[in-house]
Amino acid sequence: MKKILFFFILTHGFLQAQKHDYNWMTGYGYGGKVEDEYEYGISKTNFDDENIKCFYIKSPLWMDESSTTISDKDGNLLFYTNGIDIYNKLHKPMKNSENFNVSKFNDTWKKNGLPLPQGIIALPDPANSNRYYLLYPKIRYDKAKKDPYASSINYAIINMNDDMNNGSVLIKDVPIVNDTLNYEGLTACKHGNGRDWWIVTPTFNSKFYQRILLSPKGLQVLKPIEVSDTLKSALTQIVFSPDGSKLIRNADESFTTAADIDIFDFDRCSGLVYNQQRIKNTTNNEDIRIGTALSPNGKYLYICHTSKILQFDITAKDISKSADTIAYYDGYIEDDIKVLQANFFMSQIAPDGKIYINSGNGTKHFHVIHKPNKKGVACQMQQHAFRLKSRNSRTLPNYPNYRLGPLDGSPCDTLGIDNIPVALFRYDKDTLNTFLVEFTDLSHHEPAKWEWDFGDGSPKSTTQEPVHTYKSKGEYQVCLTVSNTNGKHTACKKIGVGVTVGVE
Repeated sequence: MKKILFFFILTHGFLQAQKHDYNWMTGYGYGGKVEDEYEYGISKTNFDDENIKCFYIKSPLWMDESSTTISDKDGNLLFYTNGIDIYNKLHKPMKNSENFNVSKFNDTWKKNGLPLPQGIIALPDPANSNRYYLLYPKIRYDKAKKDPYASSINYAIINMNDDMNNGSVLIKDVPIVNDTLNYEGLTACKHGNGRDWWIVTPTFNSKFYQRILLSPKGLQVLKPIEVSDTLKSALTQIVFSPDGSKLIRNADESFTTAADIDIFDFDRCSGLVYNQQRIKNTTNNEDIRIGTALSPNGKYLYICHTSKILQFDITAKDISKSADTIAYYDGYIEDDIKVLQANFFMSQIAPDGKIYINSGNGTKHFHVIHKPNKKGVACQMQQHAFRLKSRNSRTLPNYPNYRLGPLDGSPCDTLGIDNIPVALFRYDKDTLNTFLVEFTDLSHHEPAKWEWDFGDGSPKSTTQEPVHTYKSKGEYQVCLTVSNTNGKHTACKKIGVGVTVGVE
C-alpha cells in the first residue's frame, strides 16, 4: 500500500510570530500511580517542527470538551485550561486561578473540566501583548426542564508578566453578556483592521447571535445579530472560515437526530452576518453530529457524524447536493482496551494545514484529513492516524485563525497594517516513488504570487502547490518566495530525496 510521509516547514524571521496555537494539550489528569503513566496525563502536541511531535506530561489537569492552550507569539507554551482550572507552563495551577468559573451545576466539572464544545476561547489583548482574555459561559441548570444553559458570557484577563513570567489571573468571572445563551459555540475572528477581534455566539434557540468586539478599549457588547431563521441550540461547533468571510454553524437537535447547517457571509468590519444559506438535513435517525471545520482555502466544509464524515463544497450552487462521504468509521477499537471505539467527534484545523478529529471516547488517536483543500477522497482522510501519548476523550483546543491579517482596502482598514505575506510550506514524500515530492503552501497574510526553487537546477514553478520529481538522489534546498503588492518573503529548507525511510 502506498504510504505518504508528511513534513511541516516553518519560516523564521519577519511575521513568523502569531504561533499562539502551536501547542495542543489534551488528555486525562495523571493521578500519581506508576501504572497510570502514559495512560493518564496530558499529551502535548507541538506543531513547531517539520515533524509534528507529541510529548507526555504528568499534569493532573483533567480535560474535557472545553479547552484551549495558548503559546506566545513564538510558539512557547504559556498556559492551558479545561474551562474550570488554568495551568501555567510549569503544569501548575496559575496564580490567582482558584475558584475560576465555579459552577453549582455539576460537582464533577471541578475535576473533569467543562463538558462543552468550544466552551472557552483565548484571545491576545490588542492593547498589551503580554495579556490574554479568556471568554467562557457561566452554566446554570433548569430544574424544571432538566437542561443546562448559559446564563452569561464571562471573561478573565491573564497577565503573563506576573509570577516570574508564569502568569497570573488579574480578574475572573466578570459577566460581559447576561442572556440565555447557547451552552457552547464561542468563536472569534480577526477584525478587518487586522488588530481587534470579533467574538460571536448564538443565543439559546433564537434568531439572535451575540456580537462582542475586543479592542484596546476592552470588551464591548454590540447590538445582537438577528438572522432570518432559528437554528435550535445544541452541543455542536460554530466556526469561521480561515479568511473570515464565512460563519458556519452546525447543530444537532438531539443526540440522535441530525439537524440543519447554517452558512452565513460575515462582514469583518461590522461583525454582522448576511446571506443565510441552510443545508437541510434529509436523513432521519442519524448518529451524533458535532465536528465542523473548513479547509484552509475555505472551499470545503467537513461535518463529522459519529460514524462518517461528509465534505461539502460551499462554493457550489446547491451546497447540499455537493455532499460527499469521505470516510465511514472503520470499526477500529483501541487495542489495549477493547471497548473504546475510535469514532469521530470534534474537528479543528491545525497550523500544518491539516484537520485533526478526535473521538468521543478515551482513545490515544486523532484522525487526520491530510489534504483538506482537495475534493473527495483526494483529501486523504486517514483514520486513527496520529498517536497521542495519553488517553484523550473529546478534547480539542478551540482556536480562531491567529494568522489572519487586515482586510486590505476595506472601510475598516484604518490602522496602516499591511498584509505582508509570510512563506510557509509543507512537503509530502512518497515512500514508493522516492523522487516524487508534493508541496503544500501554508503561507499566510494574503500572498498573491508564488515562486518555487526546487534546488536541482530545474525551472522555477509559479504554481501554488506543485508536485516535483527529482532525477537523482541527494539533498536539495527548496525555497518558496511569496509576494504581494506590500512585500515578499522567502522560506528555505533542505530535503533529502531518493531514500526510503520509515513512517512513524
